[in-house]
Amino acid sequence: MKRLTLTGSLAALLLASVLGAPQVQAAPVTASSAPGQAVLPAPGLDQVKARLGKMLGRHVLDRMITPVTKPLATRRSGSAPALTLTTRPSTSAPLAAQEQYADSSYAAGYVGNLGNQPAVGVAGTFNVLPVTSRTRFATIVGLGTLTNSHVPVSLQAGVDQNSQVAFFKVADGIATGVLPVHNGDQVTSAIAQWGAGAWIVVLVDQTTGQFFEQVLSFSPSTTLNVPVWAMYSSDPQPAYFGFFPPVSFSNAIWLSSTSANQQPLTSVPTLIQATMLMSPTGTIWPTEIVDPPGTGFSLWPCASCTS
Repeated sequence: MKRLTLTGSLAALLLASVLGAPQVQAAPVTASSAPGQAVLPAPGLDQVKARLGKMLGRHVLDRMITPVTKPLATRRSGSAPALTLTTRPSTSAPLAAQEQYADSSYAAGYVGNLGNQPAVGVAGTFNVLPVTSRTRFATIVGLGTLTNSHVPVSLQAGVDQNSQVAFFKVADGIATGVLPVHNGDQVTSAIAQWGAGAWIVVLVDQTTGQFFEQVLSFSPSTTLNVPVWAMYSSDPQPAYFGFFPPVSFSNAIWLSSTSANQQPLTSVPTLIQATMLMSPTGTIWPTEIVDPPGTGFSLWPCASCTS
């Protein structure tokens, strides 16, 4: 068994860089007033549908009914511990050219490594869970980089499952809560390059029809070559929090700079499957991706499991 120790900002790989999930405050703030958050004029629903229609899909576009234009609140996030990846044999046929397996104390899900190929978008749909414990956790999609085993996630969007608020975050700065969600809602999160130095974040609650879209001014210093679909705990060593039903992802896709079509997460050259190990026992483990498009998986809790 080969053990790979990834240090430094790698923890951001699985969104522990959001450490301290938004925990939205009551006082509303506008996006333009959020310190360190550069935003550009919202493009409007027609432009979003025209440019991101293929990525989001007709079923999501049809549920973009009520726009939310004023974020709820912001909160600066904390630092993150390091993550150790352990490569072990697969129990089924590999999903990608190379498949790795990771154990983490705070994160579970799938991470792609595209090598020298940049990703210009990522998206996924998942369910909102009931709040069942004090352990803080969130479900997200994101884009980051992989350089010498360091993987900071620069852009991310998802749901703070404890506050039940959809949010987005840029680099190590501000987590911005944008719209309330509810137990059982289906939420789509998407991030895509909008132009030179510009990225769009789209969050859609398919159940209520509320949606938020914002273009951000952001120029990464390195190539964004790591798409992420995951849930993480903002507690460095979370106790088992026993949620049910599982978190289920669908339409987990990414966009390549060389193709106008979205790609399933199984198309990445290297796919990392991460299992969250909690104290003293309990895990959250990702299922294998068995749907024909290669875009769906679930994160299952197991109270008595240890690996």
